[in-house]
Amino acid sequence: MKKYLILLAAVLAAVGLEGCRSPETAVSPEVETNVPATARPTAFHTVSPAPSRVPESPEPAETGTPPAESEAIPESPEPIEESEVPLSAAPTAGGPSDEEVLRVYREATEAYSWFAGYGDSGLALDAGDTQIRPDLTYHRVTASGLRSLDDLRAYLKTLFSDEVVDGLLPPGQDRFLDTGDGLYALPAGREADITKGGATTAVLWPAEEAPRSCTVQTTVEVLDPNNGFAVTGQQVYSFPYAQVGDKWVFTQFESIF
Repeated sequence: MKKYLILLAAVLAAVGLEGCRSPETAVSPEVETNVPATARPTAFHTVSPAPSRVPESPEPAETGTPPAESEAIPESPEPIEESEVPLSAAPTAGGPSDEEVLRVYREATEAYSWFAGYGDSGLALDAGDTQIRPDLTYHRVTASGLRSLDDLRAYLKTLFSDEVVDGLLPPGQDRFLDTGDGLYALPAGREADITKGGATTAVLWPAEEAPRSCTVQTTVEVLDPNNGFAVTGQQVYSFPYAQVGDKWVFTQFESIF
């Protein structure tokens, strides 16, 4: 009996002690919580800070004082066209230029080749339209503006003086044939002179004011066909070009080939 009393006293003492504990030390029932060290919400609403205003390049930001004007950079000048240097001083008072003189000289050389027998390309001959004369076969001239001997003579007079033209088209000449229905010509009968090489041409004007004549000077290389056509010298030709009446023409001419 005494044992039971001691045991009951011990139980009551233990119960009393539990009831006397402070609330801070009371043990709450265990509840499992998983709280991470840093909370991670499952939805985000991010508010980005407004970007700072930066003046757009290249325009400078406006200030109370207008920006100093930068030194103007001059534009690159237009390329200067290289003017053709004349071969000699061109005449004044409306005379022809060197270029015009040389243009007429080339035409005169072509026309003269028809009579020298080494060229006829400017006549545009039609080999299918022929006229037969004793020992001669003529081909029709199809060049524009050359339909008769009168047309040919008029054209030559734009290049040469009357004296030169009369020497090219004397009475009884057989180089050209006028049938009344068209102009015919003999085709070139020879090749150009193989002893003549390259040619250099210059226009020479006298020193006087407003000259009425000049000279086309052509220097031609002389070749040796027996030595591989080596240049052995040169030959100089002079062609007077003068104002006759109201036109400029060559008053002398010859074949250089």
